[in-house]
Amino acid sequence: MKCAGECWMAFGMMAVFAFSVILTGCDGGTTQALETGESTGDEESEEVFALDGSGEYVYAAEEGEITFEPLIDDEGVYIDDLGNEFTYTYRLPLVAGLDTDYIRSVNQEMAELAEQYIDPELENMTEVTSLVTCKVDYEYSHYNGIYSLVVYLCNDWGQEEYRTYNFLENGAQADNDVVFEALEMTGEDFCAAAQDQMDEVIAIRNQTLDEESLDEETLAWLEEVREKTLSDDNLNDCQSLYISPEGHLYYVIKVYSVAGADYYEHMYMLPGAAVFTEDELGQAALDIYERRNDYRPEYYAVAASEEEGFVDIQLYDQLEDHNSTADWYNVNALTGVGTDMDGNQVVLTEFYPY
Repeated sequence: MKCAGECWMAFGMMAVFAFSVILTGCDGGTTQALETGESTGDEESEEVFALDGSGEYVYAAEEGEITFEPLIDDEGVYIDDLGNEFTYTYRLPLVAGLDTDYIRSVNQEMAELAEQYIDPELENMTEVTSLVTCKVDYEYSHYNGIYSLVVYLCNDWGQEEYRTYNFLENGAQADNDVVFEALEMTGEDFCAAAQDQMDEVIAIRNQTLDEESLDEETLAWLEEVREKTLSDDNLNDCQSLYISPEGHLYYVIKVYSVAGADYYEHMYMLPGAAVFTEDELGQAALDIYERRNDYRPEYYAVAASEEEGFVDIQLYDQLEDHNSTADWYNVNALTGVGTDMDGNQVVLTEFYPY
């Protein structure tokens, strides 16, 4: 574990290094040439760069591939002046291997995210005050000609934000139509599937509220929240996409809330983009249970449910003379939406950044 001062020094060195190589995006702003050569564009890139073993930038061969190198990589446990303990992870990527306007604009965003979210927290550590953003992390993939990157930010009370980026193999931006094509679907297919999925998510959520005991004004408010989440405008806004290494399509959407903030960002796996395997369902169930309970059972078992199209997932530990069940999940095998054995909602297709 690094102390606060060491974290601050490490970040400062990385930030200075990062800003020496990051260039502005495609908005017409001034670009700064790399120390080892001139800037190049998406169309006719003559030179590309990569990190060598010493952490310095060198030009790579033109047939180089996109890589995701660590810009910031730090984690540990921090205790504030009130004795509150925080487990933090701060990781951001630097997109390397090719040099294009889009890659430069993404790298600029990474530097801005570091300045906005990580820099203040490292300063809080030096002042021994509480943290707000405890996790900044990322995942990436290469699937069917598309490089995909998701960066997620989580605060201390569990609220999440997501940023997604998709690249063609030549380093240019892959727009959503190209992403859909890589997964053999259309934008219309996406909107229809996302709307059906969110309708089911909200229906299961509302089932846990005991609607019979609610007054007409509250029921009207629930319906208004549902309509806002399922609106065409919201679905059109939610086309921030990420492709997992297995070829599952994730999308970010505003789910409007009946309490707290007006809405919360969630990231869901689109049903039908790829077939869920038994192992994927079981591992997703373990992930959700661990997130909720800070404990991960040892085993899972998946079996067909009495209700057509649903599966029962048992999460359990194996003791000397018997199995100890942690929970049962009954979920739709296609959408991953269902309930636990206490009737609480579970969504196996939700992206959980923990």
